[in-house]
Amino acid sequence: MNIVNDKFMVKEVINAIGTVTALGGNVLSDEVLTSIREVSGIFVDMEQLAEEAGNYIARKVGAESAYITNGASSGIVLSVAACLIRAKPDLRYKLPKLEGGKKYVLTFKNQVTEFKYLINISGAKIKEIGDRNGVSLVNFENTVRKFVDKTAAIVYFALDPLPNNLAIEKVVEIAHSFGIPVIVDAAAELPPKDNLRKYLRAGADVVIFSGGKAIGSFNDTGIILGTREIIDIVKGIGPYQEEISDSERRVFLGRVMKVSKEEIVATTVAFDKFLNMDEEAFMDTMYQKCEMMLEYLGKSNSLSARVINPPWYFPRPVTIPRVEIEFKNGIDADKIANKLKNNSPPIYVLSDKGKLYLNPQCLKEGEEKIISEAILRLTERELMGGMN
Repeated sequence: MNIVNDKFMVKEVINAIGTVTALGGNVLSDEVLTSIREVSGIFVDMEQLAEEAGNYIARKVGAESAYITNGASSGIVLSVAACLIRAKPDLRYKLPKLEGGKKYVLTFKNQVTEFKYLINISGAKIKEIGDRNGVSLVNFENTVRKFVDKTAAIVYFALDPLPNNLAIEKVVEIAHSFGIPVIVDAAAELPPKDNLRKYLRAGADVVIFSGGKAIGSFNDTGIILGTREIIDIVKGIGPYQEEISDSERRVFLGRVMKVSKEEIVATTVAFDKFLNMDEEAFMDTMYQKCEMMLEYLGKSNSLSARVINPPWYFPRPVTIPRVEIEFKNGIDADKIANKLKNNSPPIYVLSDKGKLYLNPQCLKEGEEKIISEAILRLTERELMGGMN
């Protein structure tokens, strides 16, 4: 029985976009599934489990502290919230409607991402620096100086190879000279594995990763790495904390960001597996999958295909190669992409600026041929005037 097809009438799709949330993140490994089955049959102290799992992950990468969240997005919210009350952690019960204090979070206008606006959930106010073309170090430093008395943190979105982007090392150096912590959202910046340590080496106070992408845990998990000071505050507003007094019981902002025991254990097991991955062999496999698709697609004279390193604004990670397809004879890439979703099985690809892009990261064995043949078939129909 295929529970997706039979029970929910939802079709399994071929994912040629990547480890995106909208398509389920990734496929859990046997090791992760085994760990889920084991922990699902017992009860544990959740606060203790979260603490021990965080300590384990922190030791693995040389961080002061770590914490597992229900997604990288909640990692942004909790980290910013922690910075808002950094001077007075006892005010955690007032989040997100904190009165007074440092309410601004500085971000960079050229770091264009929809996740920036999650900062507002914490109760912070976003102040963007520079313009879409970037900002100079002098202007950045002057802006930080101007708003230093109102600024709780700087959030830096890791979007290399973004043109004219300030280096994280310089951002940290200037921010720390004013006593302002730096939060790095590196949610989908894996691989390479070295990125787990790269931003910590640069001095960032908090670095956030998705657990549900390359790391290989549940789609709705994330990992915060960083200083013990800030992550201890994160824990204090997290889902397992509450205050009990004679008059009331109180929970905090993170209560709506609960992580199950299964997700905590799965993320720890997946993290280990990711660290032990042969990265060179993995990347070789990615290029081999691309070459297989090039070989199939080369049978058509109505398109040209090549392997590229994608630009910064593509679905992350941009370290994974893509097959770029450019159509001839007026064939519309958007139409082909939409028609592929109606294929059997449905195929999801990226269409951008008149071209199709195929990401090999989530492809199962044999799907390279299925995708290529579907594209060739739809291309032929277009030439014959059969597409509407």
